[in-house]
Amino acid sequence: MQIAEGGIAFFDSGIGGLTVLAECCRQIKCGVFYYYGDNGRAPYGNLPAQTIREYLEEAFSLFESLRVRGAVLACNTATAVCVESLRARYSFPVIGTEPAIFPAAKNGGEIFVLATNATCQSDRFQKLCAYNTDSEMARFFTSSEIWNADGDYLSADAGMYDKAQDLYMVTRNGYILTEDQELWGDTLSYFRTLGYIEGRGNIQMDDRKEKMMAFGDYAEYWNEAGDMLLTRRPSVISYDLSRSDSVFMAADSIMARTISVLEERREAERKAAEAAEAERAAQQTAARPGSTSTTPSANAERQTNTPPTDQRPATGENSDVVGVQDAVAESGDLQQDS
Repeated sequence: MQIAEGGIAFFDSGIGGLTVLAECCRQIKCGVFYYYGDNGRAPYGNLPAQTIREYLEEAFSLFESLRVRGAVLACNTATAVCVESLRARYSFPVIGTEPAIFPAAKNGGEIFVLATNATCQSDRFQKLCAYNTDSEMARFFTSSEIWNADGDYLSADAGMYDKAQDLYMVTRNGYILTEDQELWGDTLSYFRTLGYIEGRGNIQMDDRKEKMMAFGDYAEYWNEAGDMLLTRRPSVISYDLSRSDSVFMAADSIMARTISVLEERREAERKAAEAAEAERAAQQTAARPGSTSTTPSANAERQTNTPPTDQRPATGENSDVVGVQDAVAESGDLQQDS
C-alpha cells in the first residue's frame, strides 16, 4: 500500500480523538490524515509520566518517518505530560488539547473539570487553574520566570501574585532582580508599588547601589530610603570595590540606614518648602491695596522709567532738596545728620 507523505497525524490513547479527527476532515476536504490510537495500553491517566513519554516517543518516531506536516495530541493526558518536550524534539508543529478552563472562566461561577489523575497533577493543568478572574490573583509553579515592563525580574518554584496589592509572594526558592539589587530567600513578599520587600529564611541580598551585602533569616527592605532591618543571625558586609575595602558586622538585630539618601531628600524638601513659602508671601504682599512691589524686576522697571534728578522740573523752593532725597532713597543710602 502506498502511503502519501506530508499529511497530518493524530494521537490519542484510545478512540476519543476520532471526534477531533472528524472535525478536521470536515474543515480540510483534501487533506491526508493519520490516526494513532494506542488502545492496547489505554488508559494513560494512571500511568507514570515517564512511561507516557516513552509511549509518545514511539508514536512520534513513526510520524517523523511519515514526514508529517504536523501532529495533533487529541489527548489531554499526553498534552499535559509531554507536549513541551515533543515540541522541542521534533521540527514539525505539535498541537495539544487541554480542558477548556479559560473559556469557561469567562462565564464566571464554579467550573467542573473531568480529567485523569495525570492531567490534574501536571504543572500544565495547575497553571491553567492559576488565575482567578474575580479576585485577580494568580499562582505560579516550578521554574516560573516573570519579567516586568520596568525591568524587574523574578523567578521561583512556587508563589502567587495579587494584582490589587501589586504583590508577588514567593514561597519556594525565590529570587528577585531589580536595577540595583539582587535578593534570594525561601519566602519573599515583594510589594512593587510600595517598593517594600519582606523575606523569611536564608535571606541573601546584594545592594550594588549602596555597596552592601546582607544575610539573615528575616529581613525587611524599603527601596526608596535604601533602609533594611535584619534579624535572626544577621550580618552585613559593606564594600567599596574602588578601594578594595570592606567592613563586616554581625549582631542580634541590624538596622542598616542609608543616611545620604535621606538627607538629600530632606534637604530638597526643605528648599522646596522655603521657595513655596517665599512665593506665597510675595503674592500676598502684591495683593494688598496700596502695596508697593519690591521685586527686582519692579525696581529695575522703576529705575529705568525714572528720569535723572537734575532733569526733574522744580516745583518750589524746596524742590532741590526733595529731588536729592528721592535720589538717595532710591539707592538705599539716605543718612541724616543730627
